[in-house]
Amino acid sequence: METQIQQLLQAITAMMTTMQQQQQQIAANQQTSSTNVNIISTFEAFDPKVEPFKTYKERLENHFHIRKIVGDKDMCAKLLLQYIGPATYSRLATLASPKNINVLKYDEIIALLEKHFCPARNVLVEQHKFLCEIQNSEQSLTDFVVTLQKRAMECEFVCECGKSISDIFQRSQLIRGIRDGHIREQLLQNPKATFKQIVEKATTLEAAKINNNVIANQTGSTSDVQQIRQHVGKNNYRSNRNRNRSWSRNKNSKSSTRVNYSELGIEGLCLRCGRSNHLSKECNIDKSKLKCNSYGKTGHLQKVCIQDKMKQKKSKNVNNNAATSNAIESYTTEEEYYGVNQVIDIYEQSAAKSSSIDAEKFYTDVLINGRKQNFEVDSGAGYTLLPENQFMKLNIKTPLRKTNIAFRVYTDDLFVPIGVVTVDVSYKNRKSKEDLYIVSSKRTALLGRVWIRHLKINLHEIDKDSSKNDTSNNNINSISEIEQQFSEIFEERVGSIPDLVCSLKLRQGAKPVFLKERQVPFALREKVEHELDNLERDGIITKVNTSNWGSPLVVIPKPDGNVRLCVDYKVAVNPQLEAAHYPIKRVDEIFNTLKNSKYFCKLDLYKAYLHVRVDDDSKEVQTISTHRGTYQMNRLSFGIKTAPSEFNRILDQILQGLDGTIAYFDDIIIHGGERM
Repeated sequence: METQIQQLLQAITAMMTTMQQQQQQIAANQQTSSTNVNIISTFEAFDPKVEPFKTYKERLENHFHIRKIVGDKDMCAKLLLQYIGPATYSRLATLASPKNINVLKYDEIIALLEKHFCPARNVLVEQHKFLCEIQNSEQSLTDFVVTLQKRAMECEFVCECGKSISDIFQRSQLIRGIRDGHIREQLLQNPKATFKQIVEKATTLEAAKINNNVIANQTGSTSDVQQIRQHVGKNNYRSNRNRNRSWSRNKNSKSSTRVNYSELGIEGLCLRCGRSNHLSKECNIDKSKLKCNSYGKTGHLQKVCIQDKMKQKKSKNVNNNAATSNAIESYTTEEEYYGVNQVIDIYEQSAAKSSSIDAEKFYTDVLINGRKQNFEVDSGAGYTLLPENQFMKLNIKTPLRKTNIAFRVYTDDLFVPIGVVTVDVSYKNRKSKEDLYIVSSKRTALLGRVWIRHLKINLHEIDKDSSKNDTSNNNINSISEIEQQFSEIFEERVGSIPDLVCSLKLRQGAKPVFLKERQVPFALREKVEHELDNLERDGIITKVNTSNWGSPLVVIPKPDGNVRLCVDYKVAVNPQLEAAHYPIKRVDEIFNTLKNSKYFCKLDLYKAYLHVRVDDDSKEVQTISTHRGTYQMNRLSFGIKTAPSEFNRILDQILQGLDGTIAYFDDIIIHGGERM
């Protein structure tokens, strides 16, 4: 009996154990099924427009780690096919053909998708994109930094030793591409700062500027600390013009139909240079360097020429009202669109441009350390400024001191003086010791309020003195007086002939030729680089990354120890140019013209050919290959075989009608006075 009871208890225990195991298995299956459902339903499809496949793969594998299924490659493969979405699934099926994608392993699927969505990048192209990256008007500084870092990841900025130099490039491009000029000036003050330090300082300055604007808006403060105040008339004109522009761009305004920038395709663009990261009021490009190819006018490019856009619009809509079209087309300048009949640039006004002599500037001479110096007297300037080239002529031995002052001009741009020096000043027996700020040679000599007060300068006295010293009423008795009276004419600098652009004519079937640079002796390299920097600073050459044309630089040592830069065009360019058949005067013809004259003067033009601008195609043809890269030549270059004929033709046109004047290459000969 006891034996039977024990057997019964064992049977019941075994049955209960079996039932418990079955329940546990069912629960486990339900949990796995629930987990799989959750896995399948909790990851988005791949969209190549949103993110690169490399990023999608990293996020997906992180998801597998969280679900603890990363070791199960079969499950990962099935989930990947489930997740990628119908469009990518169909594309994958095509890539895997003739294989069935359901039998592919996880690594095989990843390899196919990476090959298709992540092709090998051209490092040179990525580096070009990086160097073209600039901050646009909608980007914050932080977003711009992130964009640069993202671009730099694809550029492989590595030196020969294998060390990454990406930070150096990122630092340079951040400073170059940042929109805010004030922040850029602050960053340039510490050239040894790292990229991280530059970013921290830039973001701090941006935050401070934003906070300052908030405080200014709340307090209604509009004061701005300036060393040179903005001219009221100029500022009001610019403000009104900008308000008119904003008003005219308002699509909802019924009266804004005068110019529809959106229809013309130039909405949001600078109406000078055509870029989208600033408006015309913020454009720093010299107007004289911008030329419209459609109408030959300077000040803007064809890309944003309103007259040209209106003409194109008119040709597409021939059924429009003819009177309205003609009225719109008659506007030829930017100012006319804003309702301005006459624009007077107060800082450029002269008697030749004005109908009244009262609009002339005030000029006076002041003795600096005993030497005469001419200044424009400007009560709108707080301090006295002197261009570096004029300061050098004074031969002042006192060294310049550094200064932490920056000046703001009427266009709101900032510039930093080269230095400051204390000098002895004398004006009409009134003497004083004053600070003189030395600035770039491109600036104007200005005598400011400090000197005006200390020297007790009376503007009415200046007017009287000017009338006495008028060259039309007095004879000039010496060459030095001529040089002083027309000092700007005798400056050794390269200008440009206004309203004239030269074009080089290529023979039919001409093909670009690029010759690599020639080796520059190390003893001359520093001098050559200095000359290249000067030419680039003056706008004579422009650095370019790529060019189909290229002629090697030739360095000629000069007797004074400096170098002359020439270009060898005899192989790449000259054989492919059409000859310019303009007759150049013979020497015996010139002597025959001078035979009856008694007095002679020769004017030697400084770097004559460089005063002649060339068109865009000619710039590329004249490209120079140097040890520092390629430069486009923006002016007529020495060495071009047609340059002598072209220059003589231009000079003859300019001097046409002037008696007693004849030109021979870069020499202008003036003669007169009959022989006895």
